[in-house]
Amino acid sequence: MDFKQLLKWTILTGIWTVPFVPFIISTGMFFPFITGKNFTFRIIIELILAAWLILALWDKTYISRRSWISVSVLVFTLVIGVATILSENPYKSFWSNFERMDGYITILHMFAYFTIIGSMLRTERIWNWFFGTSVFASVLMCLYGLKQLADATGAIRVDATLGNAIYMAGYTLFHVFLTLFLMYRFAAAEKFKNLWLTFTFWLLSAVVVLQTIILYKTATRGTTLGLIGGLILTALIIAVYERKNIVLKRISLGVVVFIIVLVVGFISIKNTNYVKNNWILSRFAVISFSDIKTQARSMIWPMAVKGSFERPFFGWGQESFNYVFNKNYDPRMYAQEQWFDRTHNVVLDWLVAGGWLGLLSYLSIYFACLYLIWKGKWSAWKSRLYFWRHNEDDSLATDSQLIKGKNKETIVQGFTLVEKAILTGLLAGYFFHNLFVFDNIASYILFFTLLAYLHIQTTEDVWPNIRGIKDFDLPEWTMQGVVVPVVTIVLIFVVYYANIIPINANHALIQAMQIAQVSPEKSITLFDQAIKMNSFGNPEIREQLTSAVIGWIQNSKLDQPFKINAVNFAYSEWKKQVAMTPNDTRAYIFTTYLLSGVGAYDEVVPYITMAEKLSPRKQTVLIEAVNNLLALGKNKEALDEAKRMYDLEHSYLDGKMIYIAVLIMNKDLATAEKLISENDSAQIVGDRRIVQTATNIGATDWLKKMTEKYSVKK
Repeated sequence: MDFKQLLKWTILTGIWTVPFVPFIISTGMFFPFITGKNFTFRIIIELILAAWLILALWDKTYISRRSWISVSVLVFTLVIGVATILSENPYKSFWSNFERMDGYITILHMFAYFTIIGSMLRTERIWNWFFGTSVFASVLMCLYGLKQLADATGAIRVDATLGNAIYMAGYTLFHVFLTLFLMYRFAAAEKFKNLWLTFTFWLLSAVVVLQTIILYKTATRGTTLGLIGGLILTALIIAVYERKNIVLKRISLGVVVFIIVLVVGFISIKNTNYVKNNWILSRFAVISFSDIKTQARSMIWPMAVKGSFERPFFGWGQESFNYVFNKNYDPRMYAQEQWFDRTHNVVLDWLVAGGWLGLLSYLSIYFACLYLIWKGKWSAWKSRLYFWRHNEDDSLATDSQLIKGKNKETIVQGFTLVEKAILTGLLAGYFFHNLFVFDNIASYILFFTLLAYLHIQTTEDVWPNIRGIKDFDLPEWTMQGVVVPVVTIVLIFVVYYANIIPINANHALIQAMQIAQVSPEKSITLFDQAIKMNSFGNPEIREQLTSAVIGWIQNSKLDQPFKINAVNFAYSEWKKQVAMTPNDTRAYIFTTYLLSGVGAYDEVVPYITMAEKLSPRKQTVLIEAVNNLLALGKNKEALDEAKRMYDLEHSYLDGKMIYIAVLIMNKDLATAEKLISENDSAQIVGDRRIVQTATNIGATDWLKKMTEKYSVKK
């Protein structure tokens, strides 16, 4: 095997490992379902990208072709790149964090993945094998899901090795359509009309059933509706436009009718005990516009739209929704997660991250796909089909061989109607699914794989001859003596700094967390080591360090000098974080947690003041302000803050209790009683904070009166 063949097979081997990346769970890392998968994918792409660059420079036939899809993906990548540079936090926009492992670095790796497989996988046969490999991987994932169900003692949402039921639902949705695509391919292949075809067809049918069951068991409503909608769209397209195959047309009509009857039938029984007693069906039974209004999304989405008008062109940058969320916080979200970093809607995520240009460039990818599925030019793919149907080996065709096949009468016509319908249904279902979630490494891989497949089927000639690139050949000694060593050195540098360092930091972090209470001295050393590696995980390391330090402060068995050193260490790190992200509310709040934990209330003031300025409508911030003012003995100022916090949202019971407690502390018992009498009286009177505050100011008679008057009030 010569060096070119070695490079080729190295790239293909790397490509074939990608469908199995979702199986990785790194139990020894922080966020084990996220970090291991992403680091593995990145390293694989970096390795095969280096090999592909050398191969492409050596042999120009491996340079990716041009299509509307490749252009749209390139434009999207460039626009988001500009948005990253202009981001509120360019560093985080590029690198993301351990929890998400997203950011612009992921987009760059996906663009590289798209380019490589769009250059290397050029035949119908090899794509069938690759899709088959992905479907096989999905079967293993579904079997893992079945095991999860078998091992469960109660109701669970299947997430398999993805760690999130929504991620699992999106992964399965993609593979349902991919399996249907392969089923049709086998059924339509005349040369496979034999026992093997029949067996494969029915095996894939069973796979679709398995995938559908697992998708249902994820109890993910948006994805299930996406699947139903995608299947109806697919069947409708075939039913309306199929002219030759009457049987297929009738089957498609039957599918549409069956799904409609199924949905209508479910609606008719949704209020029965059977549905109410089935926890999955009961989730679907409550789907309505009013149900959506009660979810966090109904409050987050308006925040995102409002934020987009503040930076309309290139947005805030990836991983920057937290700035929009904190600035435009809706007080009605008091009972929800307080640090949302996603809108849970991919369209709005890209609107915030890349502005209107970013969103349009993202949507242009879908438009390019649909345009090329239905109206694309097929000349290059027809040539490839001809070439590969008349050759037994799987080596790549050269440009001259592709051109040679263009005039043959046996050339086939692009996608069939059924294939177009399935691909269109997949895009529609996936897009609908994404209206309620955000992408992750598993869905990214599948989406960019689909893009590469559509791209290679609709490519035109090679890229324009810019500066004679097509005619320029590097000498052999240059390739071996310059290109290969330079690419290898760059590869080692990138893998080490982009992956090995943050991996080591992650390992040090998880070890520090695990032994924090058992061996504080060793734990703080590990925290220090993790931070000194200066990875993109430093903010998360500082947060976990703060939690550990607060626990150490409360541990009476630890020496005072150790506690002082630990607090000083954590405080110095948060000062660095605040300097790096001066507009991030979260950094100020965590600094407040640390300082409040050691009683340094005077030092809290500038941090809580800044947090309040950045997020003036967030009760979490205002409560910290109230607590700090009370600790400083500024009861009147605390009352003003507590009233402002309560007035933001009167339905926030915990906020109401805090306000009443501060009223009692200020001896405004009349106002306190008026608030107690409104609702939840018994719960408020019995609250520990109310009882303790009233006792502290000597209002025991008043407390007794309130208890007798309201403790039994309904």
